[in-house]
Amino acid sequence: MGKKLSIVVLEDDTYFAHYMMEMIQSYGEIKWCKNKTQFLNEVNPSEIDILIADLNLEGSSRGGLDIIKKISSYPKLQTIIVSSSEDETLIEEAYNLGVHHFLIKEKLAEFLPVYLNNLIRHHVKNDVLRILESEFITQDQSILNQVLELFEQNFHDKTILMTGPTGTGKTHLAELIHRLSHSKEKPFIALNCSELSEEIIESELFGHKKGSFTGAAENQIGKLKLADGGILFLDEIGTMSLRMQQKLLKAIEEKSFYPMGSNKIERSRFTLISATCDDLKQMVLNKKFREDFYFRISGFNIYLPPLKERKKDIEMLIGHYLKVNPRKIILKTCAVKKLQDYEWPGNVRELKKTLYLLSEKKKGIILKEDIHLSTDQQKTSTPLAQDHFYEEIISIGLKNYLQNIERSAIEKAMKINDGKITSCIKDLKISSSSFYRILAQ
Repeated sequence: MGKKLSIVVLEDDTYFAHYMMEMIQSYGEIKWCKNKTQFLNEVNPSEIDILIADLNLEGSSRGGLDIIKKISSYPKLQTIIVSSSEDETLIEEAYNLGVHHFLIKEKLAEFLPVYLNNLIRHHVKNDVLRILESEFITQDQSILNQVLELFEQNFHDKTILMTGPTGTGKTHLAELIHRLSHSKEKPFIALNCSELSEEIIESELFGHKKGSFTGAAENQIGKLKLADGGILFLDEIGTMSLRMQQKLLKAIEEKSFYPMGSNKIERSRFTLISATCDDLKQMVLNKKFREDFYFRISGFNIYLPPLKERKKDIEMLIGHYLKVNPRKIILKTCAVKKLQDYEWPGNVRELKKTLYLLSEKKKGIILKEDIHLSTDQQKTSTPLAQDHFYEEIISIGLKNYLQNIERSAIEKAMKINDGKITSCIKDLKISSSSFYRILAQ
């Protein structure tokens, strides 16, 4: 997270003020006040993060402490007194007044950046935790701790690997990490590796020049270049071919690559976040995943457990999704208990879809009997050719009837999955070729 501090330097020595401001200029916005009067007239203590004040101001050996007394009612404001004096009486008085740090001027360059870095980490941790708690619904402390640890490190230009079963929220968490670590101007570029052929993935990642392969009608900028300065998110990376793994590994390490059909090198610096539901370590043992590529993409690992191991999250997620759904429904206690007792093989994604389908029912009050989960469907079977089904088949023909069912299923899946093709294919349990065939019709 690009946290910048608001800092005021209160120093009447012009030379030393400029020395301090040059030392800390990368930490945020800095205002210099030459005396106590200027500070009191121009600074709102509630709007700044840090005050760095000289102890000896305007001829007074304790002038800085006079200001500390006046701002003692602002507990969130961090205060640092700098002085050449090591008088223990003054140091004790400063701490009794609420000063956070008392630093000796001769050692300022060594210790001031340390305290500023610690303060930034404190701010970042609070911001990350606040956004996570409101937008990534979980009580699983292991997930929160993993993300907090990530932000305590300088992970830019490094790699992050997210693992865990499908539907646990890896894409959502990647998007949150982007929001927390980059400004809105920085790109977030995503690609699902399981949706495309090897040639198309290569073109999507590295870009291509017109005519470099059949169908390349115009130049295309690759996602590696588009992600420059931001985040490149590669979902289902376990499906990537060994050749593509090798080529991407080289691009990540050298931060440069050649688009298809081009001899002009492109450069890009980005943070790579990869996600998979596969056991990559086992794939390495089976020679289906490159070991060097695995170690390169797993710079920092985040594991998202399945929903069946996060039972406390289920009621929170139910409340969240019901709240954001435009049509309001009521789930009775027996219905909520049925949802809590279910194993959720499709994890959070399946829960979200189930609640969406419940909200589309004509009923507004949902009972246990109104909830039909996949295990229920496996236990019971309803014959397709009931009277009203059969009458429609006779009316329009079996072929048209089946095409209507396919089309309706695709439309429903696309709506529920926000247009994400891989999720639709998994829900409908069909091949990608079948999906595109139905879509073309």
